[in-house]
Amino acid sequence: MKMTKWMIGIAVLALLLTALPLNASANIVTIAPGDSYPKTVKASLNEIMPYQWSSDVTLHFTVTEPNGDIWTEENSTFGFDVMTADQAGTYTFTWQNTGSTAATLNVMNFFSDVEHGISNIMWGLFIAVIVVIVVIIVIVLVVMSGDKKKTQPIQQFGPMAPPMAPVGGNCPMCGSPVDPQGMFCAKCGAKLR
Repeated sequence: MKMTKWMIGIAVLALLLTALPLNASANIVTIAPGDSYPKTVKASLNEIMPYQWSSDVTLHFTVTEPNGDIWTEENSTFGFDVMTADQAGTYTFTWQNTGSTAATLNVMNFFSDVEHGISNIMWGLFIAVIVVIVVIIVIVLVVMSGDKKKTQPIQQFGPMAPPMAPVGGNCPMCGSPVDPQGMFCAKCGAKLR
């Protein structure tokens, strides 16, 4: 039972360790006044592109399609959307600081980060399945090794007593004639009574 709890603990720990990279998807950038921060994403036709961002000051945010058309343009301190690529190619997400103070931009759950997160989830699931399989194999081996049939101990009896010699007959061990009144055979020493 202790072995099973120990293995379950290892499996849970492995799952937790594989989930850790998912928390590291935020990208914090400082944008000086007058500067901009671009982020490009390659997308296939009809590919879904989720994004989320926030800033401590208002930024001019634009999304430019592969053909150069502006998808969206706004001044805001945050934004989130789930876009579907109308065309295959590179989309450019740009945050421009038009204010007079530095801006701290926090880009979270961005398309490429989501892909990376999904990749981490798939690897995490793969590792978890492997850990579970290994745990099951070990449990089966432990159970089977404890299930060995116990051999019956050989019953041991005291030393075999030679059969009693018939009165006036021969020794039951060596066959030589014996004295009917004797306790032992004169030739081999076998006990007669």
